[in-house]
Parts: sequence; structure tokens; C-alpha cells
Amino acid sequence: MANIMMIVQISFGQSQTYSQRDDYNDHILDRLDILNSQEEIFTSFKPYQREEISDASAMPGASESDEFNRNYLLQDNWEYSDSLDYQSRNPFLGTFYKSKSDLYHFRNKDLNIHVNPVFSFQIGNDSDTDEMLYTNTRGVEVRGSVDQKVSFYTSFTENQLRYPGYVRGYQLQNGVIPGLGFWKLLDENAYDFIFARGHISFNATKHINLQFGHDRFFIGNGYRSLLLSDFATNYPYFKIKTKVWKLQYTNVFAQLTADVGFFQGGTLGTDQFPKKFMAMHHLSINLSPNLNVGLFESIMFSRADSLGNNQFELNYLNPIILYRSVEQYTGSPDNAILGMDIKWNVANRLSFYGQFLIDEFIVSNVFGDKGNWTNKFSFQVGAKYLNVLNVNNLDLQFEYNFARPFTYTHESFNTNYAHYNQPLAHPLGANFEELIGIIRYQPIPRLFLRGRIIAAEYGRDPAGMNLGGDILEPYDTRIEETGHFLGQGDNYKLAHVDFRASYQLKHNLFIDFNQTFRTLEFQPFGTFNATKTNTSISSIGVRLNMASTDIVF
Repeated sequence: MANIMMIVQISFGQSQTYSQRDDYNDHILDRLDILNSQEEIFTSFKPYQREEISDASAMPGASESDEFNRNYLLQDNWEYSDSLDYQSRNPFLGTFYKSKSDLYHFRNKDLNIHVNPVFSFQIGNDSDTDEMLYTNTRGVEVRGSVDQKVSFYTSFTENQLRYPGYVRGYQLQNGVIPGLGFWKLLDENAYDFIFARGHISFNATKHINLQFGHDRFFIGNGYRSLLLSDFATNYPYFKIKTKVWKLQYTNVFAQLTADVGFFQGGTLGTDQFPKKFMAMHHLSINLSPNLNVGLFESIMFSRADSLGNNQFELNYLNPIILYRSVEQYTGSPDNAILGMDIKWNVANRLSFYGQFLIDEFIVSNVFGDKGNWTNKFSFQVGAKYLNVLNVNNLDLQFEYNFARPFTYTHESFNTNYAHYNQPLAHPLGANFEELIGIIRYQPIPRLFLRGRIIAAEYGRDPAGMNLGGDILEPYDTRIEETGHFLGQGDNYKLAHVDFRASYQLKHNLFIDFNQTFRTLEFQPFGTFNATKTNTSISSIGVRLNMASTDIVF
């Protein structure tokens, strides 16, 4: 009978839904990848498909906490597993929580559906404002498949939040809240918004998956990404993922919001925001079980006419062409970006990774004029070290990020590397360097501890001057051709230290404690006087079926 049940399990594992990104989940998969050096999962493009997570979770762990984490992933993606451990011993009212991870699920040969509540309640304080911080999120997520061929995922939350002062400062300066689209003011310092994401997908062949949805992506193996991150809000997209042999090739065609002006929530107009488009592809190659190299290319463009109508450039629909050559063929009006990423796992204990991005490359300027504005590039180097000093589940991560002034900028908001007034790569945009240190420790299976130190120096444009710190500013308004250096303009030095403790009471039910200390030193352009502010932020909360979220810039 058990064998029959296993066969039924496998036969229903055909849908291709994706998990949400979360520091806990991503770190578990990082450990499994580094400890086992396998080729089943490509870690550089996120979020992961649930089937991929289940495949990776079949690998052995190194400790009691690793085994707990493996079982957690298997239970969270149980429709792809041949394990029966997902079943609850005492379902509520005989109907709910028949599986440990789902409030309700139903399966037959035609329909597979999983329904879960989503909530997060958090309170805290910010020494800058002396106001109570809070998060009040309620919602639902649904995933499943039809006819074992077409899969679907959707989530919807209603939210009320009061953010820390530095997040509100970002909103006041940029007109948007990081990671969000439309929002309304509850009061002077609190916000109300709806947040939704979803997709449908199906396998065109054994190795090709097609997906249409509204979400965001992350490319890389670091804490940050300089190629494509999930800092900006969601966008509509069509994605093609081809995974065969030692290759994973991903195409994304997306519609983005070019400019929302200085948008203030609660103001509803009658004109839609201007649109632009992105075509992107990323080739990930497993050169060996422990060495992966990725090649990245993105093009930003808009084809708005005098009437405001906009259309996709058909030349960019070719999924296997070099976009830069097409961009030149069409008259070179668009913003082409090239990049690469690399990951090298060593001795089942260490992982080295990095990224390099070129936004402009003129050889004569690189080796000629010093500080030429066209020297637009960014890079990342990082390392992860597992089981430090042979202490199980004590892990370190170090990362350095760098971006020259004017990187990611272009001639207008129609072609810069941004969406909804938010960077598509690093939250700081351009003209910065950043050093990150992260320590993670799981002393017992249900307790996850994380400490983080972030030090950054960055430059912002003074009033009326374009010095390459604002990626939304057209680069043709620059004041000089040469002499540009890192941190120019209004200079900021940030020191951010935080600690998080998360305890998992039940499957995907967490209690979180957070403590943050921030120091920001500001030196206005052309002066020698600097001011410094110190901030302390504390919070405690509970969340169910929600990723842990924090905004650091």
C-alpha cells in the first residue's frame, strides 16, 4: 500500500509553481548546494521552482538542524516528494491541515490546489521618531495545477504599516516606497496598500517552461545583485526557462513603469503612467558540479509615439539573439547592459561568488581620461564559509559591492535601468561602495539567528547638479565629462548593524525579534562640515506563510 501511495505522490508532482524568496529558505538551499556540490539546481536565478527545491532537498545534510531544514523544505513542497511525512496526524475538523504546510488542499487527476492564510503582525519603536512602528498584514495565497499541465500561483495581502524613519525619508525624497507601487496615507507617517503577485505556467516540452505573471526576479548568489534584484516593485512579464544538460537559459520580457513623477499616495489621476519595456536573458552554465558561470544581457527601451502610444520592439522578441547587435541595427536608441556572474564551491565548505556589469565601454576613455563619465560599470565579490571552526550551522558571508557614478543611467526615464522610480539592481543605485558581513547560526533546529553589518559610502546629487548619483536623471545633464570619482556630490557614510532571532513554532509560523542600530554621516557637497545621526530600532512580531522582510539602504 505504501508503494502505491508513493507512486500517486509522484504522479501529481507536475505543476511548476515558484516559491517566494526568503532569507531562511535561500540559506537552506545555499547550504545544501555548497555541502553537496550538485548540478540539479541553478542557484543564480531566483525564485526557485518548487520541484527544484524538492530535488535539492533530497540531498543529505550535515547536522540535526540540516535534517530539520531538509524536512521543512520537503513538507513545504510535498507534492513533489515521495515522502509521506507531510501528512498531519490530527487534521483540524477532519478537513483543514491534512498536510503540515497547507490549511486546505485538494487533489484528483484534474485539479491540485493548496490554500493558505498569510499574515504578519509586528510592533516596534524607532528612536528617531518616538512613534510606534507596526505591521498589520492579512491575506491569502493559492497555488496548484490543472490537468497536471498548467500551474498557477496567486497571493493577495492588505497592509497597514508605519515604517522606520529612514524608509519614510526615502519615500519623501523619491515619492515611492521601496518595493511597492500604489499606496495611501493612513496618517502623516503610516501607509495603507494592497500587494499582489501571481503567475501561470506550463511545460512546453520536458525542458522548456513558459510563465506569464506579475512578480520580480533576482540574479546572483549574493545578498545584493548588480544585475537584477527584487528591490523594485512587481511588474508584468513573460518568462521562458530552458533547462537542459548543464545549461539553464532564461528569457524575461517585461513591461515596466517609466516614471511616476513625485507620486503621492492617495492621489488618483486619470492618466496612466508612461510605460517602457525590458528584454533580458541569462545563460547559466555548470562547468563542473562546483563551478557555475552566468552571462547576462538586458535592453531597456520605449517606443512611445507623439500620441503617447507605446509598443514592444519586435526585434527583441528573438530569444537567442545578441540584443546589443539588434539595438545598433534599430538606430542605437536603447540602453544595453552586459554582465556576468560566477560561483565556485570549494571543499564542500566554501563558496566564492561575484558579478561584473558593463553599462558603457569606450576603450579610449577607460585607458585615457581619468574619471570619464562613460566609465559606467559595477562589480561584486563575495564569499560564504559554512560550519565555521567546525561548529555546525554557524555560517559567515562577506560581500563587497561597487558602482561607478552614472552606472544604470541613460538619456531619459524611458531607458534608464529603473522601474517605478526604483533601481532594478542595487538599492543605492550608483556612485557607491558597500561592504557587508553576515553571520547566521542555527543552534537548535527551530531557532535561526542572524547578525548583519553593512557599511556603505555613497554620493547623491546636490540640488541642480547631476553628478551621477541619481539613476533617474538623464546622463546628458551632467556638468563635467571627466574627473568623476566615487562618492562625489553630497557624501553619505552609512553604518548599519542588525540582529534577528526567528523561532519556528509550527510549519511556516515564526516569532521574530529584531534589533537595529544605524549611523548616517552626511557631508554636503563643497563643505567640510559633517553631521551624524544615530538610530535604534526594535521590533517583535509573528508571521505565517510570509517571508521575513527588511529594507536596508
